[in-house]
Amino acid sequence: MDISTALSSSTDTAAIRDAVNSQLEANEAEGMGQEDFFSLLLTQLTNQNPLDPMNDQEFVAQMAQFSSLEKMTDMNTQMSTLTQSQSSLIAQSYLGQDVTVQVDDTTTVQGKIESVSLNKGEVKIQIDGQSYSLDQITEVHQPATTSKEA
Repeated sequence: MDISTALSSSTDTAAIRDAVNSQLEANEAEGMGQEDFFSLLLTQLTNQNPLDPMNDQEFVAQMAQFSSLEKMTDMNTQMSTLTQSQSSLIAQSYLGQDVTVQVDDTTTVQGKIESVSLNKGEVKIQIDGQSYSLDQITEVHQPATTSKEA
């Protein structure tokens, strides 16, 4: 291997490593997205060795990986929407029923669900003017019925 090829390879590797590290730091909490993928691919294509360019199969494989990532992201969004809708429907079915909610480790509250709301993507129920998360419900009871004598 001659020196210019070795220098070119190490420069390519350093440029790609720097691009990857900067993207990872910028998106540490979010994960990689579409823009990140294309940025890395562009960096890789820009810094490739002209005497040994990227193989077509590698390019196709990376595009397939991107396509899979995009589909999984779409599916994740759809599942989140479905979960939120399902939680809302469950909460609505509890309207008017007596429930017990766990406020903290030692405190529970029992009462009738007066309303259901959606607050910042989270389904909330209201009992005696207090708002609780749907996840806090520990028991659901049928409301007590009063019998009328004729």
